[in-house]
Amino acid sequence: MIWYATSERAYEVACIEPESGAVLLSFGKHRGERLADVPDDYLGWMLSGSGRAFLPDDFLEIVKAEVRSRRPPVVDPPTVSWPDSRDTTSLVGFASEAPAADVSDYLRHLDETIRWMVRVLDTRAGDVVGEQVEAAIRQEEQTP
Repeated sequence: MIWYATSERAYEVACIEPESGAVLLSFGKHRGERLADVPDDYLGWMLSGSGRAFLPDDFLEIVKAEVRSRRPPVVDPPTVSWPDSRDTTSLVGFASEAPAADVSDYLRHLDETIRWMVRVLDTRAGDVVGEQVEAAIRQEEQTP
């Protein structure tokens, strides 16, 4: 399969590598690279107005599928209600009574939330505040 630009001059933009079945780009700074190896920002550019102007729709669907495949998996909902993280008694009860998989999912959720909050703080207040929060987290992790 070969995809061609939809512009006035219909040049090759991608093809399927016969040996592996991988999609290879045939244009731009990532010419010759597998779509799976192309950086996220370039995939975003292809899906933006600039790329949409000349890339065929069926190829753009493949790019969208690649972007979706890079997203982290969605965590299954817990089989029991998650505790209020502000209530120590609730947290201890949850850790003691809930199935281990739910406790693990809850801890993973908290970890992802903290990391997201650190990124927000880095953006809002600069790296100094983010580093202070990360240092506090590391200190908490080392406390028995």
